[in-house]
Amino acid sequence: MDQCPDVLTIQAVLDGEEKSEKVNRHIQNCLSCRQVYRDLSGLVSAADRLGSEAVLPDQFYKTLTARVAAKPFPAGLVAAVMFLFTFLSAYLLEPGYIQWWLSVGMTGQISYVLDIFFDVLFMLQTLGPFWLIITLTTLVVFEVLILNKLKVVEGLNDG
Repeated sequence: MDQCPDVLTIQAVLDGEEKSEKVNRHIQNCLSCRQVYRDLSGLVSAADRLGSEAVLPDQFYKTLTARVAAKPFPAGLVAAVMFLFTFLSAYLLEPGYIQWWLSVGMTGQISYVLDIFFDVLFMLQTLGPFWLIITLTTLVVFEVLILNKLKVVEGLNDG
């Protein structure tokens, strides 16, 4: 082991949560880590001797997990709505784009963009709805700009 493990890793060894032979060997061979291990072991022994009679309420763990549990965000529903919004915006820009988009655009590069879109969607659901809506709106604007650029490239420009 190149570096000394942090105190939490040594605590995990003491608690029996960390079973890595490499870490155990390092603690046995490293003077400073062995001292930290002894100090933590002494603290655990002292804490065990306190013998407190305090008891948590019966529903404490249920209440705690209910408060900290992540609220599921309907990512699939948001993705479906954004797809519908994108589809309708393409139709309103130029109805011929729908045919192009379904025949050519959904393959190759667009499928790659959709993969990135869903990856971003799942990452953003941990940040909350505000950032998800901002990002999705930006993606829709970006797609409209791409469709306008394709309109110019394909010679469908009115001007």
